[in-house]
Amino acid sequence: MNHNSRVPWSKVRLIVSAKQSYRRMIVAGLSLTVVTAAAMPSTATPSPDWEGLRPLEAAAPDWPVQWPASQVSGFYYIDSSSPNATDNENRFGYPDRPRTTIPEIDYPAGSYVEIHGGPYTGGSQIIFAAHGTSEAPVWIRGPGGDDKAVIRGEMIVKGSYVFIENLRFDTNKTLGLRPHRSSTLNHAVVRACEFDGPGTDVGSNSAIAVSGLAGPGRYSDIVISNNRIHGFGDRNARQENDFHGIGVGANVDRIWILGNEIFDMGGDAVQIGAASVPNDRRATAVYIANNSFYDNRENAVDIKNSQDIIVSHNVMYGFRTSSSSDGAAIVIHNNPDRVWIVGNTISRSNHGVVNTGGRDVWIVSNVFYDIHHASADWNPQDVYSGGSVIHFRGESGGGIVNNTLYRYDTGIQLAQGSRGYSLFNVLFTERTEPEGFDVIAKDKDVVDESRLRNLAFFQREGARVMLRGRVYTDRDLQGARNRICTSCLTAESSPLMDAAGHDLRLKPGSAAVDKGFAAQAVFELAAAQHVDIATDMAGNRRIQGNAIDIGALESSPPP
Repeated sequence: MNHNSRVPWSKVRLIVSAKQSYRRMIVAGLSLTVVTAAAMPSTATPSPDWEGLRPLEAAAPDWPVQWPASQVSGFYYIDSSSPNATDNENRFGYPDRPRTTIPEIDYPAGSYVEIHGGPYTGGSQIIFAAHGTSEAPVWIRGPGGDDKAVIRGEMIVKGSYVFIENLRFDTNKTLGLRPHRSSTLNHAVVRACEFDGPGTDVGSNSAIAVSGLAGPGRYSDIVISNNRIHGFGDRNARQENDFHGIGVGANVDRIWILGNEIFDMGGDAVQIGAASVPNDRRATAVYIANNSFYDNRENAVDIKNSQDIIVSHNVMYGFRTSSSSDGAAIVIHNNPDRVWIVGNTISRSNHGVVNTGGRDVWIVSNVFYDIHHASADWNPQDVYSGGSVIHFRGESGGGIVNNTLYRYDTGIQLAQGSRGYSLFNVLFTERTEPEGFDVIAKDKDVVDESRLRNLAFFQREGARVMLRGRVYTDRDLQGARNRICTSCLTAESSPLMDAAGHDLRLKPGSAAVDKGFAAQAVFELAAAQHVDIATDMAGNRRIQGNAIDIGALESSPPP
């Protein structure tokens, strides 16, 4: 008899591998065409594989044959709501005679702990250590489905090779993947849990907080997948109350944040890194993929001082200006290195991506729509104004490649950056402000060091690009030898299949098909940094016809 519930990797798989089919999906009240399949998603991120243990696919062991009638060494059963529950001479517990409390002990490899009922507080903290291995991990889990065990004490996890799943946290005391008396943690999975906050102003914290110690105490190889996190902090408060969904702090390596739904937070859905830490204490190799982040007081993803970050194939919407945020879905600051924003769908916000100082930042194959300013005194000629899809400034560098921008006030603002930027294969359409700009860069160094090529402007009222204070329109931007925008094109009619229905693929025969620039150096840089950008956001190989297309989605060749 198998009482184990296999947990689906994610509720909605937006981008997947070869076996795909188009279907309609409702996101934020809008009907989108997305790609789904039963296979594991193919994103720009690497997949975890821990000495043969594949944590995204691993399932908990079956019940021992002795259950429910007798206890079994190494198999723990806890249910405080059972009338037969007792800890008296009941070390392990079993379904017919459960334990009343969760043992706060060192669990040997292969231990299995099944928790029902609750709430469990453990005297404000529940602390245990797992000594699992890749062959015999430790399992700490609820029964699955909607009947999750309730935890109301901070759960602090130590050790290695441990799975935590199917639990529900409904107070401000949640899950601390952090040191306790110099403890360490590696190879841990948190999945299919519910974090249901009280929705009050509770200050700076995270529902799932990950941080380690310097040197050999660094935490590593942690997967946080398929969780639902909401209601921490006060989203409507006037003052800052930074309660985040997932916080990845200092001294951590290789963190996967996959398939989660995070919303209604006082802070960010995910915050990575810290504002000021020595380089040897930075968070490194953080992969954020296939999540849904929406309607937070601050941002979807906030990337601070860290390195090797990939934000891939997420859906993000509903970010508005507040006293501590300018309403950006993604903000990058405090000088992180090597950040890739790939294949995301970002909408209904005051900004899309704001980079104030990230170095080597690449924004590739994303779809942006409905990005609009909030201020009554909006100034389209101000490179710091709201309503911009992408904003770069500071000592940042990198590029913007193969994105689709649809229904926005301002497209791309290049305010500062002495190293310049590469803008290739970007599709601009339906700018909503006649006086807005598709691209604006006033600084001489930014303009001189940047490259604009193979951009496509499909605007009924004409393209508008401002460089060094001069405005360029359709006639100025056309031509293969154009020094302003090499091999760029303009048109009035929409190139999209069904823009009103949010099907943002290119129409067959569109002027943007096969008109892109190969950007070989960008592909080589991505490969060197272990980022897969060889497919578009729907999983299609990047070149289907004679050349790469302009925009986020590669058109399929005719039959």
